[in-house]
Amino acid sequence: MYRLPRALPAISLFHNPANAHSKRVLGQLQAALAKPYPSSSEGTSQKPLEFDLEVVESDPTPEQLSTIRKYLKLPPGSESVSASDRPIVVNWNDGVAAAGSGAPGDVLEAIRQKRDGQGSSEGGESKSGGSGGFFGGLFN
Repeated sequence: MYRLPRALPAISLFHNPANAHSKRVLGQLQAALAKPYPSSSEGTSQKPLEFDLEVVESDPTPEQLSTIRKYLKLPPGSESVSASDRPIVVNWNDGVAAAGSGAPGDVLEAIRQKRDGQGSSEGGESKSGGSGGFFGGLFN
């Protein structure tokens, strides 16, 4: 049986180049693409993570911000995450996001778990509230 290749996770970093933490997060994401992840002094041969990284210096759109709040499991209308919060890291494929001091946190860990076969099964609920996959919870 022929199986279509899986798409790489689409990761967006809503980045403020003037913010020191945002710069660190960008460095962590770039390092995860280029070097073994997680870095280990034990000599284990981990591979770099594979994902498509988009660095966005503009604010998320209102629709994106609404989706990000869902991924963070924030109540509707919550002001806990605003368009000006940086950095915000989002895995659009798997419905995982991290913002502020928590970034990139859960986003890189979810990609690592999938790579290592520890993630939730395709179409199942992830711990961050996403339903796994491009269409999210549209058909639940």
